[in-house]
Amino acid sequence: MLMIATLFFLGFFFGLWFLITFLCMKVGGKLGQRLSFAWGKGFGSFMGFMLSMGGFIVYWIAEYWILQVRVTHLCETRGGTKIYLTPEEYRKKIGEEEWKNLHEIDKSIIKEDGINNLLFQGREYAPRGYENNRIRSFEIIGETHGIDETDIVYYDYKMHQVVFQTTTFGASSPSKLSSLEDLKFWLNNIKDCSSRDLPYEERFRIYQYTNLGKE
Repeated sequence: MLMIATLFFLGFFFGLWFLITFLCMKVGGKLGQRLSFAWGKGFGSFMGFMLSMGGFIVYWIAEYWILQVRVTHLCETRGGTKIYLTPEEYRKKIGEEEWKNLHEIDKSIIKEDGINNLLFQGREYAPRGYENNRIRSFEIIGETHGIDETDIVYYDYKMHQVVFQTTTFGASSPSKLSSLEDLKFWLNNIKDCSSRDLPYEERFRIYQYTNLGKE
């Protein structure tokens, strides 16, 4: 019911907006005919369009460019995966006996587990999940100048060491409409380094640090 009401409101709003734009263009065209140059009518219609609708388009174009520059910079300077212990180094460090018993868990950490936040490189990460017998993941989810950030560290709690870290940045339109700001569908066309675009190896790198029964 709420979705139907929202769609009805948006349809009414845009219908009214287009009607106002059309009227502004008509009035602008008639006023433009009074100008001394030949293309005055076209100029007046254009000004009527810009007055009612064009400003939004110019603003969105500028916003798109600014967000693209921001996310490109973040991806190049902070995005990607940082390896602090390679899978081979990790296996050697914990030993073969420990490795044999290192199995996948993939379970979320809940508040009742009593696991505190992790301070790493001056940033505080919230508990996220149990990845295997030794490794827990911690994350920071936030927004940087209109760009969504997801920063996840994978931490061996027995060695008290982060083995690797994955940081992604992205901009996308919301899946649900709650305001006119959510209509920015063009955000989905921004080139970023969000988690949805990571290759399989990057998305499931934790498998390399877990004994899946393969030698």
